[in-house]
Amino acid sequence: MSLIPEITHHQRLELAENIFNKLMTEKQSEILAVGLYGSMAKNTDHPFSDVEFDVIPKIDGVNFFVSEIYNGIKYEINYISKNILLDNIRNPGKIDWPETISASLTAKPLYDPTGVFDEFKKEYEQFIKTDFTPFYKNLFVEGIYESMCKFVKAAKYDDESAIRFYAYHYLFDEFICFIFILNKSVITNAATRWKDSLEMPVNFESHKRFINLLMSGDVKDADTVIKSAFDVYSDIETYMKSKGVSTSSEEIHI
Repeated sequence: MSLIPEITHHQRLELAENIFNKLMTEKQSEILAVGLYGSMAKNTDHPFSDVEFDVIPKIDGVNFFVSEIYNGIKYEINYISKNILLDNIRNPGKIDWPETISASLTAKPLYDPTGVFDEFKKEYEQFIKTDFTPFYKNLFVEGIYESMCKFVKAAKYDDESAIRFYAYHYLFDEFICFIFILNKSVITNAATRWKDSLEMPVNFESHKRFINLLMSGDVKDADTVIKSAFDVYSDIETYMKSKGVSTSSEEIHI
């Protein structure tokens, strides 16, 4: 623990101000907007929090990040174009959608002369009024089914530690994100996303049992984990069918 320094809010704030000033001095002519996101933006940072920026360039097609440790503080600057962020908002067919678009919707604008961050929020608010059903099949195939295949492989051929690994590192996140998408919501706090998912109105009791099982730490019995995971999968498949979504195809589509 002594290798990771405790940093004060003032120190992180000072770094954030220095980064912002450097961006304005060296890149302002190339930038549409700059926003601070994460715990610093919400003023809920702790001694080990990082500093995170979204920088919106004026040109389309930009998507990269700079990540460093400066005086013990990890910071990240995401350079991502407006057109890419708008496309992300309009594409809940990717299972990580609730996390991918969160920063642009919750950022605290530091420089935004044309109201870009407000535009992101308005786009999101308009988009969630539309029907998400057309995206469900892709979510099921690329998110839920693929992760379940990994989990079943572990259950059939690997040891109990592999079962727990896939339950925690694949199904846990996939199920939570799926519930958020069904509710057209974004993840605003990574640490509490599991609790938040339990409170969502569109939900499955099997999902609640599975998440509570994993978070309880009582996962020594691999058979219980397997049964619980399959209960969630079954409920998701039933939900898909209730929405008229076919979860498989008898034809090859290219």
